[in-house]
Amino acid sequence: DLLDEVNEDLRSQQLREFWKENGPWIIGGIILAIVATAGISLWKGWQHRVNTRETTVLMQVLEQEDIQKLDDYTKNAKASHRSFGRLMEAGLYIQRNDKTKAIEIYNALINDSRAEKIWRDLAHIQSLSLQLDSGDPEKMMKEIDVLAKNKKSPWVNSALEIKALLLAHQGKYAPAIEIFEEIAANAGAPESLK
Repeated sequence: DLLDEVNEDLRSQQLREFWKENGPWIIGGIILAIVATAGISLWKGWQHRVNTRETTVLMQVLEQEDIQKLDDYTKNAKASHRSFGRLMEAGLYIQRNDKTKAIEIYNALINDSRAEKIWRDLAHIQSLSLQLDSGDPEKMMKEIDVLAKNKKSPWVNSALEIKALLLAHQGKYAPAIEIFEEIAANAGAPESLK
């Protein structure tokens, strides 16, 4: 009984000393964690509001189908909205049968180092697809090979399709068929490519 009471007093004294020595650090850490969490939440909320506003403006511009307004928008837009706006702008030129201007816009996006790689790669694939009948086959094959080898890219199957079409345009039907069969066998390939 006496031994238990002495042990309890000793533990109690050790706990008080530990708390006296480390309590301010523990409380400071808790406060820092709360402040950091609040800061991150505020930052994410602000980013969400900015992205929502940017998307709303982009959608309003797209509804007008005015290439000049879309071009003006993309000059001042943030990175991903600028990239998406450029892709849509090129699409409007394609609808108006101006492949040259669409290729020019795609190529500008390909060379925009501020744009995300995913959008630069999509622009590259789109640009090459518009050049199937008129581009330099050797140069195009080198470019599409780089895109088709990136198996982690969401555009890999589209790149493979362009490669197969390019081979077929050159009369190389056997390797083109192999690529089309590879796409068809790929469970992750979009149905529109199978």
